[in-house]
Amino acid sequence: MFVTVYTPDIPLYGQEEGVWVLTEVIDRDGEERNRKFNEEHEELHYEVNYSRGSFTQRRTYTGPTESMHPYSDAVHGESTTHKASGAVRPK
Repeated sequence: MFVTVYTPDIPLYGQEEGVWVLTEVIDRDGEERNRKFNEEHEELHYEVNYSRGSFTQRRTYTGPTESMHPYSDAVHGESTTHKASGAVRPK
């Protein structure tokens, strides 16, 4: 998790407008939370990989294929992957 501070009226680094500044990085291990979610929700399976500056989450639908009209159908085995990456805190 990245904790940021926005400074709307304080110019930094020669900018005329305020900027977002990374002030703290908090590492959390969500392995237990994901394991518990996977046990409680048979129709979804989450896989999460995290290291400082990189995060990937994959969600796979493991329930039966079914119509979700008016939305897209829920298809057994279909998955989505979300990735995020970032730099380390400036010194």
